[in-house]
Amino acid sequence: MGAEDEVGRLRLRVRSMYEAAARIGADLDVRRTTQAIVDVLVPTLGKAATVDLYVAVVMGEDSEGVAPAPQGTIARFSRCVATSPKA
Repeated sequence: MGAEDEVGRLRLRVRSMYEAAARIGADLDVRRTTQAIVDVLVPTLGKAATVDLYVAVVMGEDSEGVAPAPQGTIARFSRCVATSPKA
C-alpha cells in the first residue's frame, strides 16, 4: 500500500465522519435519525444497513426493563440497500 492510497483512505474517512456528524442527530425524530444513520453507512461502509430498536425504548420506557430478544419486541426503523454500482 502506497502513501497515496493511505492519503485517499484517510480523506474518505474524514469526509465520511464529517457527513455523519452533519446528518446524524440533527433531528430529534427517531425515524429520521435512524434513516440518517443508514444513509451514512451505505454505500460508504457496506451494501446494506438496518437499524432495529426495542419498541419500549422508542415509546420512552426505561431501557433497563426491556427484555432481551426474543422476549422484547423489536421493530425495524430504517433500512437502506445500495443500488448504485459504487457499492
